[in-house]
Amino acid sequence: MDLKTFNSELNKSYSRDQKYEKWTEYREDISEFILDNLKVGGGTVLVLGAGNCHDLDLHALLQQDYRLILTDIDGSSMKEGLKRQAVEAEIFEVDYLGLSEINWLDELQKICLSGNKIEFTQWLTQLTATVEEKHFIWQGDPVDVTICLPIYTQLLFAQIEGQLRQYFLSDVLREEEYNGYLRQLLDVMPNIISDFNEGILDLVGKGSQLVVLSDCLEDRPEGSYSQAYKAGEFEQAYDHYCQTYGMGLGHYGLYNIEEYYTPSESKWFRWPFANDRVLFVKAIIIETS
Repeated sequence: MDLKTFNSELNKSYSRDQKYEKWTEYREDISEFILDNLKVGGGTVLVLGAGNCHDLDLHALLQQDYRLILTDIDGSSMKEGLKRQAVEAEIFEVDYLGLSEINWLDELQKICLSGNKIEFTQWLTQLTATVEEKHFIWQGDPVDVTICLPIYTQLLFAQIEGQLRQYFLSDVLREEEYNGYLRQLLDVMPNIISDFNEGILDLVGKGSQLVVLSDCLEDRPEGSYSQAYKAGEFEQAYDHYCQTYGMGLGHYGLYNIEEYYTPSESKWFRWPFANDRVLFVKAIIIETS
């Protein structure tokens, strides 16, 4: 199985209509923040990681006469998202990592069954080399605004970790092996994310205003971070979290962008992802003029 098939099946694994309805307030808040900070009107907007379009109000963008281009590795989800919002936009299937031709799941299964740690290291090395060579660079028309929806935690890590966990729970992997593979995976993720960000930074360098959103922290609906968010104290709570546990992949994606550009605006959002899960998403605005 390749990444495109994996992500497509993942997108079909939950009730899309239910998610769309439950995310209405979040979607409207995100879209309002973006529109309030755009410096151009009537230009071309490129969306990365569009998926089912549950977390972006396409109507709001199109009403401002933007030419809207949606991209994602899963074309069928984008088509359904457009149908659900009853709008029209251009869509392009984009493999952001250049791994669409690799049957990574089958290869991973063989490695886990063999228990060969060296093969896992070699496999990861091959994947990262492929990403470095073939990572996302936009080849289409010039764009005025680039919107990157939450994607960093889905750039390979979630897919591989999910499979490793399944092999651990089914006793294919011992706990020591699972933890060792996971550490190796985490070690290569900064390079994967940085390679992906090169494509975004290339667009910024060509004058595109950039909006990046990333899920940085997960909590329960009534957890301590949810309570801090309601009390207007989330920033302090999150800073303490980072001091205690370090920087997650979602945070690193933003951090890597901010090594090159200082955001003109930023804001935290609470994403009611599921009945028992909320994600805290940070949005930043980057502009060069």
